[in-house]
Formats: sequence, structure tokens, C-alpha cells
Amino acid sequence: ILGSSASNMYETYRLSETVGDKNFPSYAPSSQLLEAYLPPTDAPPSEVAMAPLGRSYDKILSDLRNMNRLELLVLFLKCRSPRNIAEVRGDWDGELLDNGGAVMTSVSSFLTDRLFGKGRKWNGKAFYPQNKDYISGDGVNRFLSIGEKGLPETEHKFYWFLESSHIDPKSKSLLLAYHRFQGRLSPWRGMRDEVRVLQVQNGRRLGDGGCILIGMGCMDWSGAFWRNGFMNCAPFCLYRPPDQIKI
Repeated sequence: ILGSSASNMYETYRLSETVGDKNFPSYAPSSQLLEAYLPPTDAPPSEVAMAPLGRSYDKILSDLRNMNRLELLVLFLKCRSPRNIAEVRGDWDGELLDNGGAVMTSVSSFLTDRLFGKGRKWNGKAFYPQNKDYISGDGVNRFLSIGEKGLPETEHKFYWFLESSHIDPKSKSLLLAYHRFQGRLSPWRGMRDEVRVLQVQNGRRLGDGGCILIGMGCMDWSGAFWRNGFMNCAPFCLYRPPDQIKI
């Protein structure tokens, strides 16, 4: 586990140091799956990732589930921050994604579902804005209750705000911080997430241009407090069912 964590941290650091370069992501091995979402190689570095034109909502989620951590990290770094509250406000379903192979993915699931969720499967997040002029507010995590029905339950609040990314300091992300709502001895006090928008284009404006959020979660101690732990971040995604998206 320590070796896998160190590998993830080094991988994140190398990518974070080359973001914005003309040839980014030259360090990361190319794949057809990832390239379909990235801007053309001759596009300006400011161009952001976008889902391929006409690709269905379910196919996009399937693509994310099939990407490895390195591909997900590259995709996250090429996504943009939210432009307005409408892009994040409300409830989102969620899934954990690959965290660098079977070992680290299992560790991420164990920490999230067994410990953080107290045996309940993590099911997403909800965002509640504080005002209409500034992208910030409170939020809470969602879990499926233990039992046959698996009804949604909420626990572990966070505060969210737009700020410079810890992974990519030259750009902004939606940052989620938990310390306000955790006790001094809580292992979750140092938990943090970063979220960016994967813009969807399929001939309609889904969710004001974006209906899928790519996230990176961490705990400061698990990343040796390096950039608040984000060098050992774990990927996840948030999404709204198509019938809940306002067009």
C-alpha cells in the first residue's frame, strides 16, 4: 500500500508540474479513450476537456469507469472550474473511480464506504449555495442506508468555495473542506475534495453546459500533508440522472 501511495503521489506531482505546457500531457501515455475528451494537440493550452459530440450520458459514465487513475487525473486537470452556482447546486449521484490499480482502489473504497460511511456505500453529494453572487456554500455527503431498500442518507457536511487548486495552482477548482464540521480528533477533519466540470455537448445544453463533475478527494495525512494531501488524491465523479437535468 505504501509503495502504491508513493507511486500515486509521484504521478500526481509530475502531472501537476507540466499543466499548462504546450505539450501537456506528454508525460501521460496516450489512449484513444482519453484523447476523445481532450482538446486537439494543436489547441491552445487554455482549451478545456469536453465530452465528444453526441456521446450519450451513459456512455460518458462508462468511459469514466474504464479510465485508469492517470487518465482521470489528466482529464481532471484539463476540465474547467464551475462558472456559476447553477452548475453545482443541488443533489448529485456519485461513484468512486480507479485509484491506481486494484489495491489502491480497494483502499479507497474501504476508507469511503466502510469507515467514512460506517458501512454504507457512498452515493454522492449535495451542494447548498449561501448566496447567488458567490460560488460557495455548505454541502453534505450522501450514502445508501444498510438494508434491502438502500435509501439515501446524509452525513459529513463540508464547506465549498472557488479557489486556486492544490493540484494545479495556476487554475481554480471548487474546493470542499470538512474541518468546520469535524471535531479536533476526527480522522476526517483533514479531508478535502476538488471538483471540476466535464462539459457535455450533445446538441443540447445539459445542466447549463455541464452535467458531470470530476472530483479528486484526499485526506491531508494520507498524502503526507503534501499540498494538503492532494498528491495522493483519489478520483470520483458526480452526475445527475438525465431526467433531473434542466435544459
